[in-house]
Amino acid sequence: MQRKKSTLVMSFSKTLFAGWLMCIPIAPSFAQTIDTECPENPVKSGTFTLDGQKRGLFVAFRWGEGILTLNNGQEFEFSVRGLKFGETGSSTVQIMGDVYGLNNLDDFVGYYEGTAGGFLPLIDKKDVQLVNANCVTLVARVVESGLHYSLEAGQSFFVEFTND
Repeated sequence: MQRKKSTLVMSFSKTLFAGWLMCIPIAPSFAQTIDTECPENPVKSGTFTLDGQKRGLFVAFRWGEGILTLNNGQEFEFSVRGLKFGETGSSTVQIMGDVYGLNNLDDFVGYYEGTAGGFLPLIDKKDVQLVNANCVTLVARVVESGLHYSLEAGQSFFVEFTND
C-alpha cells in the first residue's frame, strides 16, 4: 500500500513538473494586459470545442486540443496550454462555445485571459468569457469532471493552430 501511494505521488509530481516546464514560455502572459479597447458587441465569427485536462497543486497546468469552426464551415485544429494560480486538484474539461470578433484567422492565435473559479465536487457546469489582445472573445460553457478547488483568480493560456 505504501509503495502504491508513493508511486502515485511521484507520478503526480512528474506531471506537475512537466507542466511547469511546458508553461515557462507563457509565464510573461500573466503580466500582459489588453491595451486595445475592444468593441462592446462583437460579431459572432464561429464556434469551438475543446477537450482538456488540468492538474495542479496551488498552481494548475492546463492543456488540451480543440477545433475552431468558422461561420462558413471551415474547421481548424488548435491546442492550448496555460497556468492558473490558486488551483489544486485534477480534472477533465470539455468546453463548447462561441467565438466573437475574429476578423482574421491569425487573430485567433495568442494569449487569452479571464477569471474563473470555485469548488468542483465531481461535475460542474459554468460559463466563462476570455479575450485576447486582438479582441477575439471566447464565450463558453465548461463541463468539468474530477476533484479540485480553484480560487476565483486570473487565468491565462496560449492558443496555437496545430499543423497536420
